[in-house]
Amino acid sequence: MSLFDASGNFLASTYFGITCPAGANTVGGNCYDVLLDGGILAPGSYQIAISAFENMPFAENLGAGTLSDGFTGLGNLADGENLDYAYDVILSPVSPTPEPAYSWPGIVILLALLAVRLWRVARGRCAATAHS
Repeated sequence: MSLFDASGNFLASTYFGITCPAGANTVGGNCYDVLLDGGILAPGSYQIAISAFENMPFAENLGAGTLSDGFTGLGNLADGENLDYAYDVILSPVSPTPEPAYSWPGIVILLALLAVRLWRVARGRCAATAHS
């Protein structure tokens, strides 16, 4: 399987670095449920191309290009194989960006400045009352 963005640009594949996820279907040490990790993707449309083993898209084989460049034609289905596949798309919720932590020294300084200002205003009112 190969993953492409909406424009057909190659993003990821199961050919290199195949990962067998926990709970996968394995027979004789072979993993028949592979993980295609596209990383963090922006919202949008994506395409997944499914082909016979080693029949990679040219975009993947050359490391650049698009899905419309075609396939290598290197792989063929074995006797009894077909391209009937099922796959799950798992979307993980994106963690919101945490709010910045408050700086206690900064808060103390702001409170001190506010206290000084209030003290000056109060002192100015008292002085104005005494002169009247």
